This record gives sequence, C-alpha cells and structure tokens, in this order.
Amino acid sequence: MEENKFPDVIGLNMGGYIFTTRLSTLTRYTDSMLGAMFSGRHKLDKDNKDNYFIDRNGKYFQFVLEFLRDEHFVPPMDARKKVLIEAEYFGIKPLAKKLKRSPPLFPDTVIADNLRNKIKDYHKIKENIAQLSTQDVVDQSGISCQPKSQVYVIWYKIENPVEGTYKTKLAFEDLVTIWVRSPENVSKTVCIPRDEQSNSRDLFRILQHDLNNDGYSLTLKSNYSNQPNDYIRYEFNGDVFIALECMTLEFTWNSDI
Repeated sequence: MEENKFPDVIGLNMGGYIFTTRLSTLTRYTDSMLGAMFSGRHKLDKDNKDNYFIDRNGKYFQFVLEFLRDEHFVPPMDARKKVLIEAEYFGIKPLAKKLKRSPPLFPDTVIADNLRNKIKDYHKIKENIAQLSTQDVVDQSGISCQPKSQVYVIWYKIENPVEGTYKTKLAFEDLVTIWVRSPENVSKTVCIPRDEQSNSRDLFRILQHDLNNDGYSLTLKSNYSNQPNDYIRYEFNGDVFIALECMTLEFTWNSDI
C-alpha cells in the first residue's frame, strides 16, 4: 500500500479549531491512534484551507496537544474529565493515566474502571438495562408518561445437581418468571451468570454509579436476602440454577408536558 507523505509542519482542523504543530509532535506516541493517523498508512481528509481535518472536539484537544509538546503539562482542573475522553479516543495512554491519577478524577475513575473490568460484558449489560428502563414509560396513547419503570436484574449461578434432589423441570423463561414473580416482568429482566472475578455488590455498585452519571434517576431494591437458606434453586437441563440476587432497579421519570 502506498504511504501518504505528511509535511514536517502540520495544519490541523480539529472540529473547527485550527492548530499548527510538528508532525513529530503528533506522532510522539507511535502506538496511539493519533500516531497511526499521521504515520503515513492512512489518508486524511483536508478542509478548504488545506488543513488536515479530524471531526473531534478541538476545545479539549488543545490540552492533548499541549501534553504532546510537554509531558509535564497538566490540563486545568475543570477540563480534565473532557480531556480524558479525547486522550482515550486518540490513545494517548500516558495522558489518560495521568488524568485518572489526578483530582478530581482520582480515585473515582480508577475504582470505576476496576469495577467495570471485573464484570464480563459490563457495557452491554448497562446498555441493555438502560434500554429496558424506557419500556412502557410512554403509554400506548403516546401522550402521557408513567412516573416509574422497573428493570429486574438477576445474578445467578449454576451447579451440578445432587443425586435425587431438585426434580423440578422448567423452561428457562419459566425459571425467570418464578424469580421475578410475574410473567409480565420477564421481558424487563436481565439475567447475569456469576463468574469467579466478580460479585453482585460490585455489579450493582458500578451500575448505579454509571446510570446516575448518565442522567438516570433510580433506586435499587433487593428482592432476596443474601442468606444461603433463602437462595431460590431450580433444576433446568440437568443443572441447578440458583438465584443469588434479584434486584429491582426502579427508574423515576419526569415530564413537563
């Protein structure tokens, strides 16, 4: 593949903000996305003034660029959260690490990242819950809003059955119906199998944190006790499914119309 030749001095249009910098500055971290963009392996669009155009937030990229020029630079306190987004997008790992270890992002950003990383498919789980939370909020007429909605999250594990025990045979949907105590709730239920690295406390802790940060208003209510004697167990396809936790996430909605 033919490589693109970039000049030593680059004119850059970052979402309408114009910068001038050296090619060596943009490629300081060769393993970053930004470094790859200007490595010559990719063709970049130009604006009508011959500046290379990237459709990102130039207001905060200016701080990324300052860090590329001087690795001792620290963005201003009130911009750090937005700068982190740009640093992670462009793959400037040293800057992202520095921001996560600086106030006001530290320690919450580090703790939140660690919690998310412990839970398999965490981001898919969160997005699924967010989508389900809007189900039936606007009624069938399309002109009125229900003030509350619920999503049910089941944290379960699977065990091999003991001989002569757990004779109930159920379809998985029947199993979920029993866990959430109504067939109407099954479509609003997210079932999450437990793994060895995570626990339900971590899951619900980070879910509430992230959903609140996304603007959702919600409360969590546990439907089951954490005592082993209160676990709900059923046999299905030769295995025993045990609901370790069933949490109701109740969302509150407001409409000014």
